[in-house]
Amino acid sequence: MMPLQHSKVVHFIRHGEGFHNIGFPSEDSQLTEAGWQQAAALKRHLVKHADRLRIQVVVASPLFRTLETACGVFGGSEWAGPEQGIPLMHAQTAAPQLRTAHAAIAAAPGPRIIAFEGCRERLGPDVCDRRRDTHLAQEHFPAIDFRLIQYQQDTLYDTKRVESEHSVQHRGTLLLQWLLARPESSIAVVTHHGFLGWSLSSFGHECAPAVGDQMHRGFANCEMRSMVVTDAAGTGAATNRPSARICCSPVLPPESQPTLPHKAQATSAPLKTSSAAEPNAPVPPQRVFQTGLGRPPPLPSISE
Repeated sequence: MMPLQHSKVVHFIRHGEGFHNIGFPSEDSQLTEAGWQQAAALKRHLVKHADRLRIQVVVASPLFRTLETACGVFGGSEWAGPEQGIPLMHAQTAAPQLRTAHAAIAAAPGPRIIAFEGCRERLGPDVCDRRRDTHLAQEHFPAIDFRLIQYQQDTLYDTKRVESEHSVQHRGTLLLQWLLARPESSIAVVTHHGFLGWSLSSFGHECAPAVGDQMHRGFANCEMRSMVVTDAAGTGAATNRPSARICCSPVLPPESQPTLPHKAQATSAPLKTSSAAEPNAPVPPQRVFQTGLGRPPPLPSISE
C-alpha cells in the first residue's frame, strides 16, 4: 500500500516497426508501413479506453521512429490546414527502405508530447540509433516540445563505444525519478526495446513469476504495458540516490490489449543523455542528463 501522491501510472510503449527491424538500417531509422499500422491500432485501443487511462503527457525519445510512433498513437486526425494550428507532424513522401508516405497529423486533441534524450535507445555504434540534428526534427514535428534537447547535433553517438548495461539501468531509474517529480499522474513513455529491457530489469524481482514476466520479457513493436511506479522512499527527484520502486500492476486486462497488424522480431541497440530546462516542471536530477547550464541530467559515461 502506498499514498497516492507517491505513485504514478507510466505507460511504457516501444516504437512501431522500423526499417532497421526488417534489415534496412539507416541513420535515425523511420517506421515501415506496418509500423504506422501498429501505431494506428494502438491509437484505437487508447481511444476505446481513454476514460480509464487519462494520459496527460507523452515523453518520447527524439529519434524519428519514436516521434512518428508518438504522433501516430497520440496525434489527432489528418491535418486540414492552418485553421487547426500548427501540425504535430508534416506530411511526408515515401522513400524505398527509408521512409513511409504519411499525411500530416493534427496536434489536437492529443496530449502534449515532449522529446527527451533520457529515454533514447542504449547507446552504441548502430547507425539507426544516431539521431538527426534537432532543427530537422523540429521542422518535421513542429508541435512537439524539443526544449529539453540541448544540442543540435547528436553528441551522444559514438561508433567506438557501447553504453554499459549498468549505465542504461541507472538512466532508467533517473528517468523514473524525474517522472515521479512531474505534476502528471498518468504518463506515456515512447521509447526503445533495449532501453526498456535494461531499465525494467532492475525492478520486480520480488514479484511472483507471472507478474515479473510482465516487466522482464521483451517488448514487441508498438506494445504498451501500463505499470504503477511508486516512490517508497518519498524522495522523488530530490536526491541523486536511485530510490524509485516499480510495482507492476496492469491497468487494463490482457484481453483488452490491441491485436497489432504485425510484430517484428525484437531488436535493439544502445545511450547516454542530455536535456535542457523545461519551464514550470521539475528538472531531472543533476547527475542524470548533462546540460551546459548545469540544470538537467547527465547520463553516466557509457564506459561505466
